[in-house]
Amino acid sequence: MNDKRRPRGYRPSSRVKQTLDDWRRPAPVRTLIDGLGFLGSVLAVTVALALALREGWLWVLLIWPIAAVLVARQLRAVELIVHDASHTNLFPDHPVLNDALADVLFAAPVAQRTRAYWRKHRVHHSDFGSSRDPCLARMTHLNGAPAGLTRLIRYMRDYWTTVGQDAASLAAFVAWHGVVGGLTGLAAGALFGIAPATWLAAWMLGWIVPFLVTLPMLRMVAEREEHDYAGRSEFSSTVSNLGVWHRALFHPWHDGHHLLHHLFPRVPQSRHSAMHRSLDGIDPAYRKSLRRTEPLGPVANLTAVNEEDARNDRHQGPRATPGDAPDARTGTAAA
Repeated sequence: MNDKRRPRGYRPSSRVKQTLDDWRRPAPVRTLIDGLGFLGSVLAVTVALALALREGWLWVLLIWPIAAVLVARQLRAVELIVHDASHTNLFPDHPVLNDALADVLFAAPVAQRTRAYWRKHRVHHSDFGSSRDPCLARMTHLNGAPAGLTRLIRYMRDYWTTVGQDAASLAAFVAWHGVVGGLTGLAAGALFGIAPATWLAAWMLGWIVPFLVTLPMLRMVAEREEHDYAGRSEFSSTVSNLGVWHRALFHPWHDGHHLLHHLFPRVPQSRHSAMHRSLDGIDPAYRKSLRRTEPLGPVANLTAVNEEDARNDRHQGPRATPGDAPDARTGTAAA
């Protein structure tokens, strides 16, 4: 592996530069509403499972496979909000509030801590494509594993290492599910007459099992689609995943625009879809970037992007992106 960070490989047009301040504006209300909606939908699935359990396990067996995929998709969206908050895109001028609120609402239910996540994740941005890039190491390790359960287990182990999971995040996970599960169980008992034992079983089926089983499978596909490290630069190694199934399942909450995030990490993720459409209209270089429309399918524009990389190497060296520092946290020093 190379010890040097790969060049950015992209320079925004003058028209893009004029719009950056607007795109970087925080959108905390939208993010909070979206995040609470994702958690609320998982709670609704849990209520449905509890009601099905009262009717018998046959009903649970009929609906649980669909429920497990839906819950995994929503929990993946919650993880993405933690990622966005790790860049202090929730409250950029108040990093302590940013991290505390993200931890309580979104990081704890998925066994993460915002600041711990950032300490690991910043290296992916600051040393992209180098031997220090944890995502490159993780994907290399994953691709070398045998297909099947062995690959999934290896992926899960590597993922938790690279998001900074520790005893504190596990304790927060247990506490969050104990408190929220207990309080909602009391409400479910009062409103629907659901017994505590039934609610506990539904909580395990509706939250814990999808978190441990279906979410890692969905996330593994999503993360394998984000980078093709064969490229010479960050621009030519990062893919936008724009298909219907990407939006519906593998890359919820605007996550398919991964190249945009790498170029402009200070833009809140809730604005990515709109900014992507804007850049496509005003920036020819961005419009020629790597795109995929089918899960794990072929990548469009690959030849053109690689040829542009080669021209840069021969004539002018790597192009840089002014503005967002690759390892900067908005409003606070990188740690």
